[in-house]
Amino acid sequence: MGEIWRSLQWKQQSENGIQFWYLFDWKDGDLICSKMVSMLKQKKLTLDSLLFLMSIFPIQKKELLDFVVQASPPKNINELDHASILAKALCRKYDLNEIQYIQRPEGSQEQKLRNKWERRKKAFQRLENSAPGKAIFFVDDVVTTGATLAAAKHALGDPEEFIALSLFYRNKGLSVHKAPGSLRKKSTKLASFEDK
Repeated sequence: MGEIWRSLQWKQQSENGIQFWYLFDWKDGDLICSKMVSMLKQKKLTLDSLLFLMSIFPIQKKELLDFVVQASPPKNINELDHASILAKALCRKYDLNEIQYIQRPEGSQEQKLRNKWERRKKAFQRLENSAPGKAIFFVDDVVTTGATLAAAKHALGDPEEFIALSLFYRNKGLSVHKAPGSLRKKSTKLASFEDK
């Protein structure tokens, strides 16, 4: 098991034109992924385990000085879901502030229950009197189509710098997925998609 943990590394990807970091490729039948997904669904991933996973995140603190963290809003505002716990681990590692400037619309259906067309219409509501910063680090637990990332970015006023972090990337297309050509040469302070 120690060898598996040592082989873990954060990867970069793009969905819906938004760059994000992720740790695990969601693969049906993969033993490690299945165990992690099971832990995620059973709410067994603790802050300590996520702090460990953040310890291998390859960004220097000085690169995040202007950023604030926004977790994907939970279904239940009184509950800490895994995106919220991962956001807390990110904040603790980099001494960042967490903001709550967006929320799910009342009565919105859970993302996994929507078909792919409904997912693309996802929207968040910006809280009143909120003034998001120019650099947002958005945190979610799973990225599939990038609809959540796009909805969050839009609701936060399309900040100048917007990057995201996720535990899983559930690519339903090709098993090897490259960033679109238009993004491979685009870079921000934290993510770069150079042709390899």
